[in-house]
Amino acid sequence: TDNNLIKFIENQSFIELKKLKKLHLSHNQIENFDSDVFYGLFDLEELEINSNQIESLAPESFKHLSNLKILSLNHNLIRLISCGSFNGLNKLENLFLESNELSDIANYTFQDSNDTIPTSSLQNLKILNLSKNRIESIDSNSFCNLKSLRKIDLSWNLLKKIDNFWFQTLENLNEFCLNQNTI
Repeated sequence: TDNNLIKFIENQSFIELKKLKKLHLSHNQIENFDSDVFYGLFDLEELEINSNQIESLAPESFKHLSNLKILSLNHNLIRLISCGSFNGLNKLENLFLESNELSDIANYTFQDSNDTIPTSSLQNLKILNLSKNRIESIDSNSFCNLKSLRKIDLSWNLLKKIDNFWFQTLENLNEFCLNQNTI
């Protein structure tokens, strides 16, 4: 389904593809999608929706993809990631959001909710790529509870400072890319 002119995908379009492991929807014209689009893809491990027209991620966008390991949303127009967008992605290891329109990473962006004690489904996330956006600020609790995170790529953004609160729960971080910022 790469390189088509797909603009809209109906809910449960893939329900019969119960054994599908990889789904590539890149280079289309998808602007948004409902979480039920992916209903039935319980074995899906890799989802690529690169180079589309997606502007925001709603809460529970991927709630039916509990076995997903790789999610790639590079080269879209994403300006907003709602708290809870990644609910249910308990096995996700790699999240790619390169070359979007993000200008800030708000508190609890990668959490299931912004409750007093936030929790995250992203307990297995190892790689987070936020490079080539327009990120100017990152709130202090943006990365909390991402305990397995090993690499964050924030290169080619507009960051001016580093806040020590970013690292409070990132005990496994061993690669942090900040090249080509205004620090």
